[in-house]
Amino acid sequence: MIGRLTGGSDTEFSGQGTQDGPNVPIAPGAYDIFFNDLDGRYILIPVQ
Repeated sequence: MIGRLTGGSDTEFSGQGTQDGPNVPIAPGAYDIFFNDLDGRYILIPVQ
C-alpha cells in the first residue's frame, strides 16, 4: 500500500493521532502499522 499517514505526532514510529495534526515523519519503506481506533494511538514497525 502506498499512502500518507497524517494527523499524527512528531515521533518517528509511535504516537497518538489527532485530527488535523502534523504528518508523521517516516522514511519511505515497508511498515506493519497498528492503529487503535478507540484512542488514536499508532505504532509503525519497519519490515525487513
